[in-house]
Amino acid sequence: MDALITNLNGTEHKLSDFGFQVLNFEESAPTITRTTKSFDGRAGSLDYGGRHVVKKIIINGLYWVKSLEQADDVRDKVNTALSQTDPVYLTRVYGGRNLYDVRESGKDFVMPAQTVDKKRFKVYRTDTNLPSIIERTGKGVYYTWSLEFETVELPYGESKPRSQTLVSGQSITYNGTVACSQLEQAFYFCRDG
Repeated sequence: MDALITNLNGTEHKLSDFGFQVLNFEESAPTITRTTKSFDGRAGSLDYGGRHVVKKIIINGLYWVKSLEQADDVRDKVNTALSQTDPVYLTRVYGGRNLYDVRESGKDFVMPAQTVDKKRFKVYRTDTNLPSIIERTGKGVYYTWSLEFETVELPYGESKPRSQTLVSGQSITYNGTVACSQLEQAFYFCRDG
């Protein structure tokens, strides 16, 4: 498993590029805020509905280094990529075919990431967590790290934008994340010229 980081300018990196191995990519349900109104002299309250506010993403992973200098290097690269004032897009990348791959003590942990998820999340980082040492071996030190994010703008996953030219009488094909979803904005029209 891995996580693809896409900056708003289009540059992309995977966490594995920095030596960080993603163990899990957790996506919460969106939080809900209710709008209610109570009146004096009336029991209860009126409910005007609710809205989805934010979704939380948590990435847990580990990395292995031979020296403290390498540990600082990995931490700095991950922080530089994810601790920006502008939001970034995070996309889950699924691992290899063997669902039960595990790391044996003292051995390298590598699960080849292959399939990019159909949805991505526009997020900013919310944690200030530090890596923790989990194991020392003759080869080096293993660190574990939990990274936390919250969605920006939409509390849902988005599909990647794509361009489609329409000819008179032609319809737009829908390739959203969920069939017939009213929670996403399926189309954004842009007129050139």
